[in-house]
Amino acid sequence: MDLSKLTKQELCALIEQQHKNNAAGLIVKVTEKGGVFIRHETFLEHSTAKGKDYVAGINMGFSTAHALFTNEALLSQVVASIKALSK
Repeated sequence: MDLSKLTKQELCALIEQQHKNNAAGLIVKVTEKGGVFIRHETFLEHSTAKGKDYVAGINMGFSTAHALFTNEALLSQVVASIKALSK
């Protein structure tokens, strides 16, 4: 499917349907400005200022999200880099 040819309304419907089909705790939606917001219950962060944990979200442009999540080789490189950073 060529997402670049879909209207904003069609993209919103597609993402909303994906959200409904995904496992509990995952949110993937188009933002008001056409970007993508992703949140999952495992995205736990800690706020030292507030002294508590919270569920974080990721905001990125739609083109960036599409480039990252539709390119398995690139995504694998990102995963490897994140793993290396955590050592």
